[in-house]
Amino acid sequence: GWLAGLTMAWHIITVFGRPGVWRAVAAVFLTLFTQVALNYAFRIVYRLKGFDVDFGLVSTLRDSFGL
Repeated sequence: GWLAGLTMAWHIITVFGRPGVWRAVAAVFLTLFTQVALNYAFRIVYRLKGFDVDFGLVSTLRDSFGL
């Protein structure tokens, strides 16, 4: 997951242009948000497939980042 996150951050930084401090911070936050949003999207798909899924924020953060 972290390798995918770093790859997404690198792509976001290249989209924003030259990497500066604030652009790098924005890229990190967008990457983290993307990870959580994708996790929620997968949870919706699992729910549609009939699985019992916890949509709580704490469990989503734990599953997104391996905490």
